[in-house]
Amino acid sequence: MTDIGTTLVARYALTAPLPHDLTNVAVWAAEDQVLGRQVRVVLPSGPHVAATLDAARRAALVSDPRLLRVLDVGVDRVADTLGGPGTEVPYVVTETIPGRTLGELVAAAPFSAGVARTIVGEAAAALESARRRGLHHWALRPEAVRVVGDRVLVTGLGVDGPVSGLEDPDGDVGSRRDADALVGLLYHLQSGRWPGHELEGDWLLGDAPRPAPAPRSRDGAPVGLDQLAPQAPGDLVTLCAATFTTGTGPRTPAEVVAALEPWAALPGEAPAAPAPATSTRTAAPTVAATGAPARESVLHPGATSAATGGGAAGALAGAGVAAAGAAPVVRDPSGVAGPTLAGPGATASAPAPAGPPRQAAWAAPSGTVPPNQEPGGAGWGGPSGPGGRVPGGGPSPFQPEPPRFSRDRLPGLRTRSSGTASTPPASSSRSSPRAWSSRPCSR
Repeated sequence: MTDIGTTLVARYALTAPLPHDLTNVAVWAAEDQVLGRQVRVVLPSGPHVAATLDAARRAALVSDPRLLRVLDVGVDRVADTLGGPGTEVPYVVTETIPGRTLGELVAAAPFSAGVARTIVGEAAAALESARRRGLHHWALRPEAVRVVGDRVLVTGLGVDGPVSGLEDPDGDVGSRRDADALVGLLYHLQSGRWPGHELEGDWLLGDAPRPAPAPRSRDGAPVGLDQLAPQAPGDLVTLCAATFTTGTGPRTPAEVVAALEPWAALPGEAPAAPAPATSTRTAAPTVAATGAPARESVLHPGATSAATGGGAAGALAGAGVAAAGAAPVVRDPSGVAGPTLAGPGATASAPAPAGPPRQAAWAAPSGTVPPNQEPGGAGWGGPSGPGGRVPGGGPSPFQPEPPRFSRDRLPGLRTRSSGTASTPPASSSRSSPRAWSSRPCSR
């Protein structure tokens, strides 16, 4: 039916098969002969083709830099080599997939709690963008999330779930499944184990990479995150327990975002800062007040990198380490620069006393632990958090107030400043005046 050299809609020439982990699909590398670019072509099959094409068309309308773009969806008739009437071939064209999957990265070493918080928070914000447009992933797993430099990329939206038969007409079911999978990723990134049962179905190929399952307690629930990752902060331990033990965890990706924020930007790998030309001796690595080594790996802060510096200049700011002659700046999720962790006066000849490595950049800009990341605070398990307790006992329901999203995480959200009237766009002449003005209605 399809082979190397097959061209779909006189445009996409298949060049080589690509590895994948799903049944009922074939994935090809292809060349877009109209625009002269490389693309990825997914050929769905099985009983859910129509639902897959419909979901893929809707996914193409979701614009978020953290979601893999769907470029084209359709059905083409491929001629039979024996002169027959040909075969109809459904197809979904996406961007090529760069970066490495979370499964590949975790296989090297578990992530620190701070990096895990950032990756899952970004993935949750991306899926919330899709949820607000009626789309759910349904098949979120380590192989469907990638790290590309300093950003997170979620793949498979509109394809993986429908083609695997995992879709449900009830959108609340999809929201809860995505939220559970996001917390599962949080557990997996820090422990190397998977806490749920979603990856045990036959919708994945038999030889597909699967994370090792988490050990189970006597009641069948996965053991606490702190038993596998002793350094995990209390709010993440409580969040995982609420999701997989008591069933009172987040119900939507938006609630996952609210439980995890604030988080820092994911530091990307950058060339190491060159040593001053006047230096006549090798300087000792600069260590910030946290005691984190200067050549610490960005994605796995517990492991040191090679002699190349392992991405020092931009990465050191994310790891809380001062490069020679440069002061790293911590940024909060809104992008506002916070206080530096080491001033320009810090020199390589006077390192701070060594201490246990930890990620200071994942704390609040003031150097203190944010309230939602401190046990007993305003986080998921705190008395005023969505997973906390209320007088009389029992978990409190998630407050219906909007989560604290930032515009860069969820593009398209419109915010209003108190006491300031915004100017409506020219095309919104029929919009309600209350949406654009703080003046009381005359009626």
